[in-house]
Amino acid sequence: MAVAFIVINNNTSNDNQNENETNDNGTNSTEPGDVDKNGSDETSTEQLFDVILVSTYPGGASLSGGGSYSPGDIVHVNATISHGYAFVGWFKNNALFSSSQNCSFTAAGLTFLQCKMEIIKDASFAVIITDSTNFWSGEGDDMVPDKILTVNPYFNVEIASQSWHPYISYSTIEPSSYNTATFSVGVQPSLLPFMVIDHEVTYTDGSTAKSTWTYAGL
Repeated sequence: MAVAFIVINNNTSNDNQNENETNDNGTNSTEPGDVDKNGSDETSTEQLFDVILVSTYPGGASLSGGGSYSPGDIVHVNATISHGYAFVGWFKNNALFSSSQNCSFTAAGLTFLQCKMEIIKDASFAVIITDSTNFWSGEGDDMVPDKILTVNPYFNVEIASQSWHPYISYSTIEPSSYNTATFSVGVQPSLLPFMVIDHEVTYTDGSTAKSTWTYAGL
């Protein structure tokens, strides 16, 4: 009876050997960007949260503290308010977030904060009185220099228009009008005690304010 022999090759191919290749520590080797058994990317980047700051009036405040933060970071925001404005508060989603110009909180998501401010609606002003070098009143030895009145408003922000009306209190003449940020007017010394200046301001939001100056002596 004939006997057939089957030769079995115990040497597997190199490709099969590499399928379960392990490193020196006995663990399966992975390359950067490989996905682990739980399906997560081993090279994922930590998420950052943005803090965005805006103000009611762009020129009314200097804001600091905005930027990108890691979850759990402490965020410090600050508002330095410019002259002519008043701080109201930090608002988030139209709700008061903090009534302090300088506040802190923990980064926990996208945060949009608005620094709300109000215009200081005050038309008051200062009047500086100096001697004129070009105009004089009186005769001979009694001549004295006229007085120059220069006005400077204390607050001059978010103004749509303004006007000044200098006049003599007992005069029936219609006051002159100056539609400038500041102005100077000359007056005889004898009339100075009766001098009056009205100031009217219209702001960018449509509101108005008025102020009046009268001479109180030098």
